[in-house]
Amino acid sequence: MIPSVSRSSATAERSILQLTSLAEVAKLVNASSDLGTMLDRIVLAICRYTQWDMSSIMSIDERTGRTVLMARYDPLFMDVPTAPRTWDLATSPALQVMRTGKPVILLDAQNDTNYPFYQEDARARNYSTVVIAPLPARDAYERQMVIAVQSKAAIDVDDEALEFLLTVSHLAAIAVEKAHKLAEERALSDHMRRTVETAGVLMKLVLSDSSASHVLEVVEQLLGRKVCVTDHSAVAVLTSEATGRDPAVLELLPPVRQRLDSALRAPTHGSRSAGALPPFLQGREQQLDVDGAIVGSLYILGEASEVDALDELLVQQVQFSVSVLLMRSVVRFNSLAESQSTLLEELALGGWRKEEDVRLRAAAVGVHIGAPAYLAVVSLPMQDHQRAEWLEQHHRAVSFLVSQAFDKSAVVMIRPSELLVWFSPSESGPDAFRSDGPLLKVLCTELGRLLGESTFLCISDRCVGIADYAAAWSACQRMSELSLRFGRRGVVHETDFGPDALILAALPHDGVRKFQSKVLDRIAAFDERNGSELLPTVESFMICNCKLQRCADAMSIHVTTLRYRLERVRELFGIDFESADQRFSLQLALRIRALEAPARHTP
Repeated sequence: MIPSVSRSSATAERSILQLTSLAEVAKLVNASSDLGTMLDRIVLAICRYTQWDMSSIMSIDERTGRTVLMARYDPLFMDVPTAPRTWDLATSPALQVMRTGKPVILLDAQNDTNYPFYQEDARARNYSTVVIAPLPARDAYERQMVIAVQSKAAIDVDDEALEFLLTVSHLAAIAVEKAHKLAEERALSDHMRRTVETAGVLMKLVLSDSSASHVLEVVEQLLGRKVCVTDHSAVAVLTSEATGRDPAVLELLPPVRQRLDSALRAPTHGSRSAGALPPFLQGREQQLDVDGAIVGSLYILGEASEVDALDELLVQQVQFSVSVLLMRSVVRFNSLAESQSTLLEELALGGWRKEEDVRLRAAAVGVHIGAPAYLAVVSLPMQDHQRAEWLEQHHRAVSFLVSQAFDKSAVVMIRPSELLVWFSPSESGPDAFRSDGPLLKVLCTELGRLLGESTFLCISDRCVGIADYAAAWSACQRMSELSLRFGRRGVVHETDFGPDALILAALPHDGVRKFQSKVLDRIAAFDERNGSELLPTVESFMICNCKLQRCADAMSIHVTTLRYRLERVRELFGIDFESADQRFSLQLALRIRALEAPARHTP
């Protein structure tokens, strides 16, 4: 009877120890700790009151085909940095546990040849019996987990021992899941705190008048994505400096600008939208509005991905901050433009009194009139009601465009039927302001894009002093009148109209037309009826300063033939080439006809 009592006593003691171990593992379920610390405590609790000498928890990485050690308790094992922490899954009993969901028992691991790794490890660490059981939880990387226990002595693993181990495994799974939730809650709390803090920092940055490039650089750091912004008022695409140099982003900017143009052509100001985002942008578009009016769009570039509620809140905060940035840009521009326009009008009309006062006021609004500068007039070829609406919507866009062209040294002033531009190019070659110069050609083309049709850009001579602006303005007015009269487009200089520009501008439009008809149209009609060449002869004779031999050589005809033709002109049309007044009238008529030639040939 004594042996029986002894076995019963041992069984009871083992049960008590197992319950103690379970109680300690259960306490860990309610403990607030990170996952790594919790796993270390679980493997310790399993061994503290039971027959098991060692314990470990491993994750199964199916992608790499390895088992990964997560936690281990072995009081005699020196866990040196060079010791292996991953093993081949194909030769591990963990693979069978994962597939069947049932424990695997190795009664004598040192002599079991089915799993070479365990045999080698058992001999190295001197343990015999091993049980590997499923742990119904996943680690932070969503990998399945198993729990293993080892005994130095070879022992029988009965149902009670297995039940104990499975119970520990389920309690451990609960603890792991709770650790995951606590980690998620901490991450969520940290994310929310950072979102609120970064929204505040971003808004402070916007309100401190930081540049758009700097603000967008911070936005990209917050979102972890490249962004660009379309500004409807400036008709511009804004990026950070780094993004603006990225070749991949530069390829996207032309279609973004096309979407901007489409949005600006929308019928109502409050609903400017270019439709669904095209596939090539691979991101998302957030419209930016102020008081219900859409002022631009925020493009978050890159592959579209799902975002959680806090990420969406961050995007909304960024969207609001960038909207404020654009709104402040418009307000700042309107305030500055009003002061600059007043100053420019005084300069152009000569309404200033004290030169020093004008210089101080100009410096305060960013107009450096001490440096050489130019005036220009941009025609607005549209109806009056359309012109007023266009000017309201595009004043800032034209200013932005001209400022970009001339390194921000430019002012655009609204006139009833035109735009007056002051600009002072800081760096330009000697040919920068020729009519065929590339800089002005590009500028004129871009202005035409904004207008929706081609226009002309009249450029004055260089203004060195304040007193030069009134004369420059008068010259621009003359060029504008003549360009409209003769249908000119593109970049226009006063020299394009020849030395008679002042006379041409002084003549009324109807008078110019009648004058030309009276003098030249009759000759052209005679040539057309009779197949003669009287008008080309007259043109060549005037170009050659009425020199007979020079004209005959230029036309490759005999002087006698030339005399005959000139005599026919005198007889038929009463033109006396000996009269200085008639020669002047004829020269002026020919000049007018030459100026009208581009308009007659324009499709």
